[in-house]
Amino acid sequence: MSVRVKICGITSLCDARMAIEAGADALGFILYPGSPRYVSPSSAAEILEALPPLVERVAVLVNPTAEEVKRIESLAGFSAWQLHGTESAAFCASLRPRRVIKAIRPPWPDREEFSFPSAALLLDSPSSSWGGSGKTLDWSLVRPFVERLRQPFILSGGLTPENASEAIEQTHPFGVDVASGVELAPGKKDPKRVWEFVRRCKGT
Repeated sequence: MSVRVKICGITSLCDARMAIEAGADALGFILYPGSPRYVSPSSAAEILEALPPLVERVAVLVNPTAEEVKRIESLAGFSAWQLHGTESAAFCASLRPRRVIKAIRPPWPDREEFSFPSAALLLDSPSSSWGGSGKTLDWSLVRPFVERLRQPFILSGGLTPENASEAIEQTHPFGVDVASGVELAPGKKDPKRVWEFVRRCKGT
C-alpha cells in the first residue's frame, strides 16, 4: 500500500484543487489563529464545499474546547480532527465518533500517556511553539518508538521533496504530512514542489 500524503496549511481553493490534482490524499486546514497558515472556519468551509467528496479534510486545532469543535463542525464538513496541543487522552475519547489524529513530539511519552484513543498519531519535530516547526525530525528516534504503537502513525516535521523518499524508507509510516516544505511562503503552496513531493512519496 502506498503512503498516504497530507498537504497541510491550505488557505485557498486554488491550492486545494492543485494539491488534489497532484495526488494528495488529505488536506489540512489550520484553524489555530497563532499560525501563519491560519484559515478561519468560515473560509475553510467555503473551500471544502467546492472540493470532491473523497479527499480527506482535516481540521488542525490547538487545545480546543468541546464547544469549539462542535461550533466548527456545524460550519464545515471536516472528516478528521488533528489535535496539536496538550490534549489529554480523555479529551480525545470525548470526541468520538469523530476521527482524531493526535500530534506528539519527542521526547516520546510513556505507553500510558500515548495510548490516545485516536485513529492515528502524528509524529512531529520538537518546537517551542504550537503547530509545525519546519524542523526535520530525527528519524532515528522514530522506529524504536512506533514499534510499540497500536495505531498507524503519520510522519511530519521538516519533510521536503528532497528528503521524503529517505524519510519513508527509514520510518515506514502510514502517511506523511507536509506544510512549509512545499511552500513559496507561509500559506501559499508551490505547485512544482507539491507535485514533486507527492511523486516521491508515492514512488511514481
